[in-house]
Amino acid sequence: MHIKPHTSMIKAGVEEVIDANEKDGYITFETSHLSTYSVLGYNAIATEIENPQTGDNIIAYALLGIISIIGLSGASVYMKKRFN
Repeated sequence: MHIKPHTSMIKAGVEEVIDANEKDGYITFETSHLSTYSVLGYNAIATEIENPQTGDNIIAYALLGIISIIGLSGASVYMKKRFN
């Protein structure tokens, strides 16, 4: 997994992006003056990863259970009224 470095400097609320290179474990970049810099990175491979579907249809099972309870309750009331 290779991480491409990204260096930026924020001056007066404006971000200035500076090209950076990584070689032998060091990040290098050229600048015309000394300042405070942040070194950021991104993983090009991570953008290709898809999240797996983790749903297990619990809503469908809950709905089926509720409908079954309503149906059994209705049948019970109907049987009590019919045979009493």
